[in-house]
Amino acid sequence: MSEFNMEEYAKAFLEEATELLEQANEDVLKIESSPDDETLNSLFRAIHTIKGSAGGFGFDEISEFSHHIETLLDKLRAHELDVSPDIIDIILEGLDIITEMVNAARSGNKYEFDSNEIIDKINKIINNENSTKVNNSNTQIKNKETVIDLTIDEVADGDIKEWLLSNKSLSDICYKVILNIDNDFLENGYDPLAFLYNLKNESKEFYVKTDISKIPELRELEPLNLYVNPEIYVFTDLNKNEIKELFFDPNFVDIKTILLKSSTATKIKKDDYVDYEGLDNDSLKELLDSFEDYLSSIEHIIVELEKEKILDKQKVNELFRIFHNIKGDAGYVGFKFIERYAHMIENVLDKVRNEELTFDEKASDLILRAIDEIKLVLNSAIENTQVLIPANYKYLERLFNAIEEGDSKPTNVEGVDIFLQQTEQMMEIIEIATEGEHIDKKMLLRGVNGLKNAAKFMKFDDLVKIIENLENNLNEGKNIEEDLEAIKNYIDKLSSPPKKIGEILVDEGIIKEEDLKDALQEQKPLGEILIEKGKVDKDAVELALKKQKIMEKSYSKKVEENIVNQKHFESKTMKIDQTKIDKFTNTIGEMIVAKNSYEYLVNRLATNYNLPTSVIKEFKDNVYLISRIAQDLQSDIMSLRMVPVKQIFQKFPRVVRDISRKHGKKIELLIVGEETEIDKKIADMLNDPLIHIVRNACDHGIETPEERVAKNKPEEGTLVLKAFQEGSFVYIEISDDGRGIDKDKVYNKALEKGTISPDDELTDDQIINLIFHPGFSTADKVTDVSGRGVGMDVVKTSIESLGGNIDIKTKKDEGTRIILKIPMTIGVSTALLIENNGEQYAIPIEDIIETLKVTAEDIKNLHYGYGIYYRNHVLPIYSLSEILGEEKKEFDGEISIIVLKTDSGQFGLVVDNYNNIIDIAVKPTPKYLSNLSYIGGITILGSGKAVILLNPNKLFV
Repeated sequence: MSEFNMEEYAKAFLEEATELLEQANEDVLKIESSPDDETLNSLFRAIHTIKGSAGGFGFDEISEFSHHIETLLDKLRAHELDVSPDIIDIILEGLDIITEMVNAARSGNKYEFDSNEIIDKINKIINNENSTKVNNSNTQIKNKETVIDLTIDEVADGDIKEWLLSNKSLSDICYKVILNIDNDFLENGYDPLAFLYNLKNESKEFYVKTDISKIPELRELEPLNLYVNPEIYVFTDLNKNEIKELFFDPNFVDIKTILLKSSTATKIKKDDYVDYEGLDNDSLKELLDSFEDYLSSIEHIIVELEKEKILDKQKVNELFRIFHNIKGDAGYVGFKFIERYAHMIENVLDKVRNEELTFDEKASDLILRAIDEIKLVLNSAIENTQVLIPANYKYLERLFNAIEEGDSKPTNVEGVDIFLQQTEQMMEIIEIATEGEHIDKKMLLRGVNGLKNAAKFMKFDDLVKIIENLENNLNEGKNIEEDLEAIKNYIDKLSSPPKKIGEILVDEGIIKEEDLKDALQEQKPLGEILIEKGKVDKDAVELALKKQKIMEKSYSKKVEENIVNQKHFESKTMKIDQTKIDKFTNTIGEMIVAKNSYEYLVNRLATNYNLPTSVIKEFKDNVYLISRIAQDLQSDIMSLRMVPVKQIFQKFPRVVRDISRKHGKKIELLIVGEETEIDKKIADMLNDPLIHIVRNACDHGIETPEERVAKNKPEEGTLVLKAFQEGSFVYIEISDDGRGIDKDKVYNKALEKGTISPDDELTDDQIINLIFHPGFSTADKVTDVSGRGVGMDVVKTSIESLGGNIDIKTKKDEGTRIILKIPMTIGVSTALLIENNGEQYAIPIEDIIETLKVTAEDIKNLHYGYGIYYRNHVLPIYSLSEILGEEKKEFDGEISIIVLKTDSGQFGLVVDNYNNIIDIAVKPTPKYLSNLSYIGGITILGSGKAVILLNPNKLFV
């Protein structure tokens, strides 16, 4: 029987706690920018695990302090508190303290600190003292299953029933917990008492029923045998999953629910949730896709409007049109909540452009919060997860309840523009849906619904009636040709040459020709005369005026188009699920392997079999044909995968705007080269690293206006995001004109943390690169944005996992430039096959400058290594055998050298031989080789042999 070593398990816990704290820091930053229940639960579980395990291993101080942070997080999870900057600050401060306690425990010390101050802050927030709830309503709630489990698994009787009844005032739900463990668990060092200790701490009432009849007499007792397996009954706020997670492996915990009486178990009413019952999931996904297309435009326009001193009504009008489209799309799929929300934002924008409201920071915050909430609600609906009606929505609803209909009617040119744009789009959809033999019912309904919304917007009730008649006939399977013709005629009339008010009223049968002639004899506006004489009402005249404006605008647009007389080519696009593209890419990779196999077999036939030359030639011609088709397919699929980096960059104006406002800084963001293209998969993986870098630049790099003025700099700092392509790589530069990185401060901090020793001799670049060590930070003050030692190591790891690298150039008080070098594509490449010591390797062709054949006499001993004279400079050379730790070879006879370009410069690689250039499908490096940094992947040759793909950037490190 092996001896149980508690100290080893305690060390393992401290290691795990460190990892959990790193993840917790990441979660806090995500919650600050975009709160959601999933991340909140992840953060809660991390702290909960630390608290419970710490108590089990005797780290009581860690357990007790973590409990306070856990309580605060539980309030956030239950939506009794809203996420706010103050709460985020306290959580981050608490995580710092727990980190220090864990670090002290790892070194065998005790972390001395006064916890009263932060505990008082937490208690004040929990008790709603000196804290205000924020209208940040990205507050998702758990679905019904996680709010409460009403399944009756077992009926209680006997003493258990009596105990349950005596405690029923605490809750209507009781859980019975059973551990499915045996002697092996104890022998392997797992202590169930830690689980019982943690569960008891989490329970309002805790009852254990134990059968002690199996316990032997003392002389027969084996210390590591399990003689009792108690039934545990608890009243707790935890749900089943959370109870299971208290144990090291949830699979060994069974939980049964005992229900004493029916209960809703929540004070939240059904009406407090967003209603999306009955909505089609595919339609919701389409709605989310279209909304995300609008998202970047909305954020870009708002950021631009905030910069302008004079309101640009054209931009406001564009915002209005986008929200009008969102409202129409939501109405089409039947999502009434989003339709209503978009309509209320329309009302806000209408008041802005009519100068009834000022477009200030409050207005922009309100709209940005609205789009965040709409996206959250859409995702929740798709995942079938309940979500509370946002406070922002309720605020707008109260504001516009009394004036919902009256305030949104357009009486200006902007309203006409919107109607024309919407009509043009919807009529095109209707035309596409009805062309051909079969009508696309779904598309047609979408088109007419959008047109109906536009008609309602202009109060064209007659057009609304025509459209509703078409919808009814379509749903009943009746003929709709007359309805379509009526709609077309109505729209054509609005596009006809402009008419006078009187002519419009006569054409629509509202007045007679005689009434018009009589009114024209008087010297007054025609509308006033007709109203005074009781021939028409005011609404009819206003409606005719709208139609007149539409005719004028539509007709002038047609005239301009005729004058320009240009052909506009429409770019037709089709959205494709990314998983299909990925599958297609993998298929291309397999086809390349198959093509290489075919080429290998043809070469074997030509070499080993006495076949006629003409047959071999036909085979080879066929090989070349397949190669060309494969290359074309590879090129086509790669072009499909390419997206402009604008898709990554477009979110940063808002990120910079939010951070600069929050911290009282002035930052101008400049974006250069956003049309540069990159693989979609790489673009997705670049998102988080770039956010880390941009946030660091805004928080650490760029100073406050006061600091900048004191340094003779402009008040406004500049942050530049730049992308460009060189060869098969894309470079992304993030530069700022801020305070730069203080290398002395980095060096001293590294000494303090023990990252380096005083005897280490480091260059400036090596000192700067110390910031990539996990947990390294020089920040004097921890903020909710950065400065927590979390991020730069993650950034480096992420970039290197893509086959790229990161470089930093900085100068104190002048700024910092971070350069990311990333391959344009992943998965498929072209490589040179080489041989060394009887093994084959591949080297990416983009890393090769040229291949050389030299004599042994050309290689010179440079004392620090070997080199050759190459194109007017000395080229260092290294033997691949020596790099791989194989037996060193003497240079003799003709030497094969591959000249490689790396981020550290040019090097020569000595190999036994180089063969041919082939297309390869790159597979991930197996886990057992992942510690060898010079391996960039694995590929399969035509012969079926697996070959290592070398990474030149890591060969010479």
